[in-house]
Amino acid sequence: TDTGSSNISRSSRTRGTRFEILKTLIASLDRLGVDLFVRDLYKEGYNNGIFNHWLQEDGRGRVMDFHQFSRPLAKAAINHALDEFEADQLEQRKLPWGKRRKKHSPWVIIVGQGMRRRGRMGIIKQEVMRLLMELDPPLHALVQANNLGRLVVAGKKIKEYTTARIERREGRMRGREGVGTRNGKEEMAMRGWREKGQR
Repeated sequence: TDTGSSNISRSSRTRGTRFEILKTLIASLDRLGVDLFVRDLYKEGYNNGIFNHWLQEDGRGRVMDFHQFSRPLAKAAINHALDEFEADQLEQRKLPWGKRRKKHSPWVIIVGQGMRRRGRMGIIKQEVMRLLMELDPPLHALVQANNLGRLVVAGKKIKEYTTARIERREGRMRGREGVGTRNGKEEMAMRGWREKGQR
């Protein structure tokens, strides 16, 4: 048992060290404005259990906790969560209409009230609200009435956002396919005209 406790303690310290290293690295990359690298690094850390932004993720609601997160780390977590919501919506669209989820859980983001560490959590709260409002379409986060350190995004709004994002991408793909088909037809017509002129 002592050996087991020692291994768990050592594993926790290693995970904590990795957390701090990746948090620092993401902050540096964020300052450089290389968002794609930040997304990939955060995803890798999340998949390996170094980051875990979900405090709760079930039918009663999706709750995200940023108490140990820096501003750049919270930003990366928000973007990762949006990708998760979109992937979930894509899976729902594959199902028959009758089997699709009818009600979507709200998204609760715990950002704190900025009373510790010189208002660090207040900065995260501002960053999260700014990031959500700059999306297309914007996601409106409301401050929970009985807890000023929590932001709430309605499940219906998340569905509207992910649907718009998916349909916009599908529209671009159809547009590219249309251009390719049109160009192919024009090329065949020109080739036929040239061959006719040579006869």
